[in-house]
Amino acid sequence: YVPTSSLPLGRPPAMLRARGLLADALCYDGRLPQPLRRLTGFAYSWYSGVMYSAAHLAHGAEELGLPLEKLSAVDEWETAEVYTD
Repeated sequence: YVPTSSLPLGRPPAMLRARGLLADALCYDGRLPQPLRRLTGFAYSWYSGVMYSAAHLAHGAEELGLPLEKLSAVDEWETAEVYTD
């Protein structure tokens, strides 16, 4: 399966391979726990104003062990008590 968003990258095959490697590194690298990866992606999308991606990253966050309070307090991460641990 190749996502539709990847089809334009297929014209130069090296770009499509590079996109696949980047996606694998971001989504499947086991060095960071999945909840932290989800939170980082959510914060990046939120601060960038990409609400579509933020919504997808927020969906299912609790099932991965990420408290919704952390998503709600992402704007106050430096002072929110939920980020003290």
